Order: sequence, then C-alpha cells, then structure tokens
Amino acid sequence: MYVLFTLFIPSIIGVRIINYFNKNLKIKDILYNYITLLLFSFIINMFIMFNFFGVKEDIFDALNSNIMLFIWMSLISIAVNIILCFIGLVIQKNIEFKIEVVENEVKTKTVSSNNNKINTKDSKNSKKTRKTVSKTVKKDKDK
Repeated sequence: MYVLFTLFIPSIIGVRIINYFNKNLKIKDILYNYITLLLFSFIINMFIMFNFFGVKEDIFDALNSNIMLFIWMSLISIAVNIILCFIGLVIQKNIEFKIEVVENEVKTKTVSSNNNKINTKDSKNSKKTRKTVSKTVKKDKDK
C-alpha cells in the first residue's frame, strides 16, 4: 500500500503544478503529463533506491515493510516530481516544434477526343482540364 503512495501520488502533485501554470490544458494533455512524470520519476526513484539505499531485491516489499525507507522515498519522490515538472514547463515554454506537411503533387492524364492527344497536368489544373474536355466533347456532339 505504501508503494502506491510513494510512486503515484507525487506525480499527481507535479501535474497540479503544471496545471496551475497552464490553465487551458485538456484532459488528454493532463493525462500525458501524468504518464510522463510517472515514468521519469519511477526511473529516477528506482535508480536512487538501487544506488543510495541499497535495495537490490523486491523494491515493493522493501517499501511496504520499512517505514523509514517509505518516508525518505516519499520525500525524494515529491522533490523529483517538482523538479521534473519545472523542467517540463521550461521545455514547453521555450521549445517549439514545427511540422511541415508537403503534399505530393499527383499528375493526371487527360485525353481529348479531337486528336487523341494525352496531356499531363498537375493536380491543381486537373479540374480545369476536365471542364474543358467535357465542353469540347459536348461541342463535338452538337455538330
């Protein structure tokens, strides 16, 4: 039970801080922020537990049985999440990603009925060619 408090609750605190600075976040963005904070804080907390507290076996059992380890890891986890949320805020405010989508130009072939010529046009001009072809066909039929 203590593991849940140690690992999941500090990420909620970090999301609340991010939500305080970004007022117009959607639920989807809040969920992404929570999952990101949870993932990075879990990795950092496991690194701290392995290297500084000497917990090499069952981490969840160690947190549930040792109250002092639970208190220390809870405080460290809160501090890690606060630092991570401020790093995330700085990244969100100062870094922009611009994605440019370039559409492929499709060439269409139109066949005119006068001389059986094949004209290749870009997709932008294809509507004009269809209209002109249909008009010439109608004129030919009227004759």
